[in-house]
Amino acid sequence: MCVDPDWMPYEMIDEQGRHVGMAADYMKVIAQLLSVPIQLVPTKSWMDSLSHVQTGNCEILSLLNKTPQRSTFLDFTTPYMETPIVLVTRNDVTYLNGLSDLSGHTLATTKGYVYTENIKHDYPEIPLVEVDTVREGLNRVSRGEVFAQVGMLFVLVNTIQEGQISNLKISGHTDYMSRMGIGVRKGEPLLLSVLDKAVKTITPQQHINIRQNWTATRFEHGRDYALLWQVVVGFLLITMLIVFWLRQSRREINHRLSIEKKLLEKGLQLNQTLHELSLRNKALEETVLLRENVERITKHDLKGPLNSIIGLPDVLLEDATLDDEKRAMLHTIQSNGYRMLEMINRSLDLYKMEIGEYRVNKVQVPIGYIMRQLISEFGRMAAAKGVDIVTQVEPKNIHLDQVFIYGEELLTYSMFANLLKNAIEAVQQQSGVITVKVMKAAQVVIRIHNPGAVPEEIRSRFFEKYVTAGKSDGSGLGTYSARLISETLGGNIAMQTSEEQGTTITVTLPLPPTYALSDQDHRAPL
Repeated sequence: MCVDPDWMPYEMIDEQGRHVGMAADYMKVIAQLLSVPIQLVPTKSWMDSLSHVQTGNCEILSLLNKTPQRSTFLDFTTPYMETPIVLVTRNDVTYLNGLSDLSGHTLATTKGYVYTENIKHDYPEIPLVEVDTVREGLNRVSRGEVFAQVGMLFVLVNTIQEGQISNLKISGHTDYMSRMGIGVRKGEPLLLSVLDKAVKTITPQQHINIRQNWTATRFEHGRDYALLWQVVVGFLLITMLIVFWLRQSRREINHRLSIEKKLLEKGLQLNQTLHELSLRNKALEETVLLRENVERITKHDLKGPLNSIIGLPDVLLEDATLDDEKRAMLHTIQSNGYRMLEMINRSLDLYKMEIGEYRVNKVQVPIGYIMRQLISEFGRMAAAKGVDIVTQVEPKNIHLDQVFIYGEELLTYSMFANLLKNAIEAVQQQSGVITVKVMKAAQVVIRIHNPGAVPEEIRSRFFEKYVTAGKSDGSGLGTYSARLISETLGGNIAMQTSEEQGTTITVTLPLPPTYALSDQDHRAPL
């Protein structure tokens, strides 16, 4: 575990090399729940700790906010601590109604902290002065070099009191809340799951005890400081000035403590709400699991009657009086029955893929044959909407029948059937063109483009389970299964969409180890 070595009252590494503070108390509770010791890796700064987890010198960070940049190398547990982000100025500054009041004024902010990036994005008009530590920023505000300092409430109050900086005060709040949990290095899903469950097990009373242990004494120090100034009133020559100053100070302190009390109460209420939401989420997960189990049982039970449907055409075909058209229809029924049976079997295999137990039987799969079968199957559906399906191959000196991938034929067929069907359904007008572009290089890249755009509300969740939009009968499993299959085959899948350019699904799949297959070798029916 790596920590922030100078971030009290949340955490620090003391002179004896021990991890202390609120986060340290939480990690002790978690270590006791897991019966596993957590080893501290000492660092010199917060930026040093972030570097350590990126290089693999530690597996977890005890307390931090989730950001898009950090999510590139970390996964995150459920947040276990929340605190407001506030502003500190000198005593002669009136109350600030948020960051909007700082336009044109300099603002000190700590490097590497999440709210620094948020302010850069949301308030570009505020000149930022980035400092290495909170203490450095507060000292610069105290000397008048910077107008204000932004940071977490408890950290700012703790640093002001420990440094005995008498000319500073909490002057206002911001719209930001810090929601912090444990960061786990990418590639450790089991560790992430165990820590997340441990965090959710922490009781509301344990939360309250830890916060009171590290915040109540800090505020008491503030009241001792006011009493110290009351002793100074004994100087008779400046009695009137001291009385006036004390009255002003008391008003400011009472106002500050009132704000801090409300913020603390709000934080406790939020923690209780989070605990209730966690319980509801657990119940929802159990409901989803039940639904999935019912679906698997139903699909298994469908296979019995479907086998009877598949066998019936063989009996009818023995009738010598049948003409060629009726025989063709019976063959179509039987062929599609077999395909439906394979699809049911494949949907049952999706569960094995989800839990990592599916074993791929890889062979050379002809992309040209797959595409011809799909265009034939969905040709009537496309024609009904006035949609043309165009196939392109790159480089142009090769034929589509010369392109193979290394995988399973049925998996490949199922994946592209889902994607092509979705592309046809996405064409809103009564005419359009769907382009299937096959590119052969170090890997096989297949792009399916349609002129429609994915609704904005589902773009970030496009490949997640049960995500669908605009289809009353949609299950939300098509793109999810496509992603699962592509990853199982050793490839990947991505989506780009916009109102102007339409939607492109890009599937990348591996080439076979050897690339020699005659034309007749890949004509076996699916």
